Amino acid sequence: MTDKSTKMLEQAICDYLQWLKSQQKGSEKSRMHYEEVLNDFALFVRNKKIAWQDTFSLDTLKAFRKDSKLSN
Repeated sequence: MTDKSTKMLEQAICDYLQWLKSQQKGSEKSRMHYEEVLNDFALFVRNKKIAWQDTFSLDTLKAFRKDSKLSN
């Protein structure tokens, strides 16, 4: 993943979390959990050097779920 792609993903995560907060969706605890999972996803994508066009593919999402705490 290029620096530009990394910044785009980080910005998308930031924008989503700000939107979620502005819509008052869920509790603060839930929003904090979403932030943790999304940041873990961004780290996973960076570490695996996943190309931008594959970031949200089903294969990537399944691999992240298998690799993360979400599989427990």
